[in-house]
Amino acid sequence: MTKQALLENEFSLPATDSPELTRISSTASPAPASGERGRLASVLVLRFLEDDPPLPAGFTPVDKIVAELEQDPAFRSRMEEGRRWVAETFYSHERGSLKSLRLAKGWSQSRLAEEIGTSQPHIARIESGSEDIRLSTLRRLAASLDIRVAQVVDAIPNVTLDGRTEKQ
Repeated sequence: MTKQALLENEFSLPATDSPELTRISSTASPAPASGERGRLASVLVLRFLEDDPPLPAGFTPVDKIVAELEQDPAFRSRMEEGRRWVAETFYSHERGSLKSLRLAKGWSQSRLAEEIGTSQPHIARIESGSEDIRLSTLRRLAASLDIRVAQVVDAIPNVTLDGRTEKQ
């Protein structure tokens, strides 16, 4: 589960060597000398949430709306044309990246996931290079994108054919 942090407030507290303040902020100033007036230290308080905040009533995720609209072949065709335009216009400098190869086909991450039998978040992790990808997945990606497995490997950040990750 991904933890989210919310910035609660930015405020000032008297600077001190108090262990409580030390745990709250590493930016706290040293305690004032005896008789010296206390200085103020800026403290940011973060509250970590275990779960995502609840969605508003009636909220529909954009991905769900697009998926429903793409059931219409004419709409799907226009969206694919738009994605190809996005690939050419905004990702031409990334030619050969998995994202640009996917967009050049006019596919969303969800569509590519559907084509290879996985989930959209899995495709997002693969595209970012944060996923340790299996050979079977590489083969399915290559087949669905009509490219060689070596091209898929080249398209994924931090991956080499020998299975080692590269440092950026």
